[in-house]
Amino acid sequence: MTPLVSKSLRIAALTVGAILLTVLTLAQTSTHPSPPCQALTAKPNPLPTHKPAPCHIRLHPETSISLGAFAQLTATRIVDAPYNFTTASMSPSAGVLGTVRQSFSPWLGYSLNMGYTRATERATDNASLGSPYAVNNLSIPANIYELSLSYLAEKHVTPRLSGFVDIGAGMLAFLPEHRDAPATNLLYYGVFSPPVNFRPLGVGGVGIDYLLTPHLSLRVEYRGQLYKFADYGNALPRYLTVTSEPTFSVVYNFTHPK
Repeated sequence: MTPLVSKSLRIAALTVGAILLTVLTLAQTSTHPSPPCQALTAKPNPLPTHKPAPCHIRLHPETSISLGAFAQLTATRIVDAPYNFTTASMSPSAGVLGTVRQSFSPWLGYSLNMGYTRATERATDNASLGSPYAVNNLSIPANIYELSLSYLAEKHVTPRLSGFVDIGAGMLAFLPEHRDAPATNLLYYGVFSPPVNFRPLGVGGVGIDYLLTPHLSLRVEYRGQLYKFADYGNALPRYLTVTSEPTFSVVYNFTHPK
């Protein structure tokens, strides 16, 4: 494993670990609310005339799993750098996303996300040099995996409709299709077998859940990923880019949302 990959893995592991530790610490504290939701009186009234104060901390967190499909749409980066690659892009593709969520209160929860898509990364050199070899393209198809952990804030708007936002960090793994066979049509580098690449990832999203039954929901959300393009161990551009993932999911709720 190269020093760059090792460093990326350490950064992502520390980031995910810090988020998980913070969420679990806050969750443990929040499950023992003080003061209680309804204050005790000296003489209990068997027929109370007032409703108890609402509880904002759930002793039993809402837990759910979901499986969805998304469209991977990555922004193309163009940088003016003569005699070198000047564009980096990713072909649009479809993917799948699995999520595990727990919500302890409207403003305290977490989600664990696992995603997969298959796309082709492309890089192109400067076409304005006037040389017969000025336009050269590099294309590397790869399987792309996501593992991320996010802080979750969720609010029930109606008995059936709830909205949420989440933000977190994780890791992307780029596994080239032909990493054990020579790649062709390379600019300046001849032939090489691109290795697996890991990229630290920032992720965030916003969406809604609609409850169909006590245990079944539909989810529509927008997810955004912030990371650098894979360079596959060569002098390819590592431009910072944003991937948009509009996602539609089916959700199973282990606990009935209140």
